[in-house]
Amino acid sequence: MQRKFCITAVCMMLMLSGCHRAESDAVPVSKQIAVVKESVTEPETEPATEAPTLSIAERAENFAVSESSHIYDECGAFSEQELETYDNYLEWLSDSRLLCTAVVLTEHLDGQTPELFAQSYYLTLFGEENPDGFLVLINNDTYQDIIYTAGTCQKWIAQSEIRSALAQATPALIEKRYADALERLLIVGENVPAFVFDRTDTLTAPEQMEFSQKAQQVYETSEKQCALLLISLPEKEPETIIKAWKEKINADVLLIIDAKRKMCRIEGTAPDSLTDEILNIWEEKSLPWGIRHFFEKIQN
Repeated sequence: MQRKFCITAVCMMLMLSGCHRAESDAVPVSKQIAVVKESVTEPETEPATEAPTLSIAERAENFAVSESSHIYDECGAFSEQELETYDNYLEWLSDSRLLCTAVVLTEHLDGQTPELFAQSYYLTLFGEENPDGFLVLINNDTYQDIIYTAGTCQKWIAQSEIRSALAQATPALIEKRYADALERLLIVGENVPAFVFDRTDTLTAPEQMEFSQKAQQVYETSEKQCALLLISLPEKEPETIIKAWKEKINADVLLIIDAKRKMCRIEGTAPDSLTDEILNIWEEKSLPWGIRHFFEKIQN
């Protein structure tokens, strides 16, 4: 979405030696936001030089704040407190949904389209091996802001939601209230279910959202973070995969489901009989009912 101001050029008629001549300066089409200042005695200045071009990799390294792993502020617009606040929020989004998240604020796209610039920046930061995530590009070059989504985020964050978020953030972006803009832009990430990781497409979208809400309810009542993981386990040495996922998710209680092999396993503190109970309900009713039983038992 483009942030645009309409600029009306006012031509002043100057009377010189009985001759009338109208002078006006053309406003470049590409300049969408301009600040007009009146000046009478201000001397002429040399044309501004282009900022030195750096590769995206160099920019990602130079502009990442040492305390922040998610905010890339090339304009120096955020205060230290704002950087800490929104970096912490993005860290929570990343941990609870296993996403790569970033905000980039720049004045130079180096001639690229915003879409291509955002994609290139994302791949530079996270690589193709981390396809699930999103990047918010605040574009002070051509003023077309972008929320770039990849992998899981493309499924859960609709383009209509992105357009709505950008529209609502536009007034704050125009006024350079970037922290206020992030309040609206970043919450699109919450469309992705938290603590539910279905890597087998077994559950429906409503079921995933239901179990995400149940996981958060458990945390609110017991401060115990539980999570649900659906994966395909290899027949040989499944422990390696399970250990890797346990470290990734870092939940107090993790329910692991292999739907094809009809297996379930619980990592963390839980009643000894709970695994068998889940399997019995799965057999008698369905897998979603078995998962509901898990959350009910963990909460109590």
